[in-house]
Amino acid sequence: MIRGIYAAASGMTFEQKAVDIDANNLANLNTTGYKREEPIAASFHDVLIEMANRTPGTGDTLPEGVQLAGTYRNEAPGNLRQTGNRLDLGLVNGGQFFVIKRPDGTQLLTRDGAFTRDAQGNLVTSQGAQVEAEGGGPISIPDDMRNIKIHDDGTITNNGTVIDKILVVAPSQAELSQFPLAVGAQTPATGVSMRQGYLESSNVNAVTEMVRLIEASKIFAFEQKAVTAHDQMLQAATQQVGKTS
Repeated sequence: MIRGIYAAASGMTFEQKAVDIDANNLANLNTTGYKREEPIAASFHDVLIEMANRTPGTGDTLPEGVQLAGTYRNEAPGNLRQTGNRLDLGLVNGGQFFVIKRPDGTQLLTRDGAFTRDAQGNLVTSQGAQVEAEGGGPISIPDDMRNIKIHDDGTITNNGTVIDKILVVAPSQAELSQFPLAVGAQTPATGVSMRQGYLESSNVNAVTEMVRLIEASKIFAFEQKAVTAHDQMLQAATQQVGKTS
């Protein structure tokens, strides 16, 4: 019965964390370029055996259950919406990112292409981070942007003259494990496609997240009842043992 309590309680903990993840997805429904996160479950039994440096399936009698092993970022691209802003850029292909640099030198990955021009004439994010050029360094944008054209591959021209090219990378799964930090060599991606005057919407589906929240709440309530039931049976068994003794 104690094993049953462990199993149900671990499930409650998992669903509570899953609700937090779903709620965060909903909170970022309108965040440009946001990618939906999904909880990853791991067998609590296998986790405990691994922590004990043992091999699963060797007869260990450890509590069953589940725990949150991590989260998975759904990299499916969101829909592109037209803004009309000449410096707004939407990446078409999934798994590709712009590289930006903070004032402290930290490089980050982002799919939020809501760019602007700062006082020095450099292409930056709305937070002031520098958008990296394919050859490294900042990208200078002229005062008069009427003839600025940003091509699908990220090449920037002014009156037909090439100014620079925006760096777009396609990190491996190992490199994405530290997202949003840009780790490893920032090698330009192949097959880059972007749209000038567009921004990528988040890939969060409000209906899906609401359904998941309802499911998690129901599962949590069911497991809560299971804990209560096991506790009551344990109390009854203890009282019965006391009577028979």
